[in-house]
Amino acid sequence: MTHSSHTRVALVTGAAQGIGRAIALRLATDGINVAVNDITKFVDTLQGLVTEIESKGVKALAVPADVTSEEAIKEMVATTVQHLGRLDVMVANAGIGGEDSLLTMSTDAWRKVMSVNVEGIDCSKLAAAMELAEHGITVNAYAPGIVETRLSEFSPGAGTAPLKSMLKIPDAPSVPKEEVANLVSYLASPQSQAITGQCINIDGGVQFD
Repeated sequence: MTHSSHTRVALVTGAAQGIGRAIALRLATDGINVAVNDITKFVDTLQGLVTEIESKGVKALAVPADVTSEEAIKEMVATTVQHLGRLDVMVANAGIGGEDSLLTMSTDAWRKVMSVNVEGIDCSKLAAAMELAEHGITVNAYAPGIVETRLSEFSPGAGTAPLKSMLKIPDAPSVPKEEVANLVSYLASPQSQAITGQCINIDGGVQFD
């Protein structure tokens, strides 16, 4: 992430819902122009989010793309720079969960999860670095615990209890997605310039490093 006195621009992947949506809205509240990404089936949701972001007095742009495709990511970054003028903050947030347990998950389903959750981050990072190479960059990661989003539910409306039970952490607190967004807001701010190369747990104390 770069730090500048100019109006900055952020690109948030996986922004149609959950943590990504909360991050996009928080960065907009911070006065940052925001490009929001998700897969094409969520394009209408992204457009609605763009309207909500713009109501906060900043610019916004929907850039639907598949983050498992390096070419699509490059085009997404280029489109962001073309329309919003620059790129200062890249939030590689996109992630999916498997529909089945690890024991019953198909090979194709496993590959899809790994492609989005692991390779998608790598592609995003590489594409952003092309635009930011001439600037000072801080690179950090956030590691959320059980967050109150649809991704943490085994079925709609099930809540987070089944996942906590499976992970054998039934008493673990659920982390509000807004708290994750608060952390990203700080990491994207000039106040965090001395923090880089870190992976920060935000899980209510489930893990102690």
